[in-house]
Amino acid sequence: MKLLDNPVVFAFSSLKVQTHKGQVKYLLDQHKIQVLLGGRRSGKSFCLAIEILFYLLLGIQEKKPSKQIIIAPTLDQGKLLLAQVSQFLLHSAWGGLVETEVKNPFPEIRFKDGSLIIVRTGQDSKNLRGHRADRVVCDEAAFMNENLITQVVMPILADCGGQLVLASTPTSKGSLFHRLYQQGTEYHERVRSFHFPTQDNPHLDQTYVQAQRDQLTEVEFRKEYLGEFIDDSSLVFKWEHVESCAKGEFSSALPGHSYTVGYDPARQRDRSAVIVIDVTSRPFRIVHLMDLKGLDYTIQ
Repeated sequence: MKLLDNPVVFAFSSLKVQTHKGQVKYLLDQHKIQVLLGGRRSGKSFCLAIEILFYLLLGIQEKKPSKQIIIAPTLDQGKLLLAQVSQFLLHSAWGGLVETEVKNPFPEIRFKDGSLIIVRTGQDSKNLRGHRADRVVCDEAAFMNENLITQVVMPILADCGGQLVLASTPTSKGSLFHRLYQQGTEYHERVRSFHFPTQDNPHLDQTYVQAQRDQLTEVEFRKEYLGEFIDDSSLVFKWEHVESCAKGEFSSALPGHSYTVGYDPARQRDRSAVIVIDVTSRPFRIVHLMDLKGLDYTIQ
């Protein structure tokens, strides 16, 4: 089998690193959108670095120079992932392919065939607009602005139908990252989700990980180490209750019944919506639900 047939063989044979079961499953996947949910120190960044380098070298082998962009909430976080890629190159036979490495203001590795890996921060969309890329890797994607991902990051891949990777420790339910993760856990043509709990990483001191249960609350441990989505404590309703209200068949409007119309205006994170509920008798029933995406406030 050739070294660049798949990322798992490449990692073991060329980089001399061992991947755990969850990483193997992730690395062999080729969906256009990959959503990687992980606990702290679960090996997700290590896995992302293997994948970035594999696809770059595959492009060099096929004489198709590629561009990959690493995006993180802060520049320091993006530098950490690029540093892992650089370390792999330094200790492998592939280091001679590097033409230049730039540290500031934005780190990048440029290769002799024209391939490029660059780092940008998600704090300022102006640094991302105008770019095109074959792959975009968003590290700690759950902590990025949702509009940045949908309106700025996704169009970067439009020219070539490239691959988007969203990797993160979890935030609360209902976020874009959470919704895409849910989408990818079911059969979907473009989206596939993966989960790396911290304890699945065999290279960690598991005694230390378990000891953290005594130092953290149950919610904190589930979020930081088990990599589980937790309901935002500031929310009035749980996410699964909100979801259940928006699924299934709606009731028909009937003469003589009483109805309540709810309007939820939104400006920054999500979208405005209107709901009509039949309140004639319990249980109340949804008659109509309308997403007002892109509709100007005066029209609403």
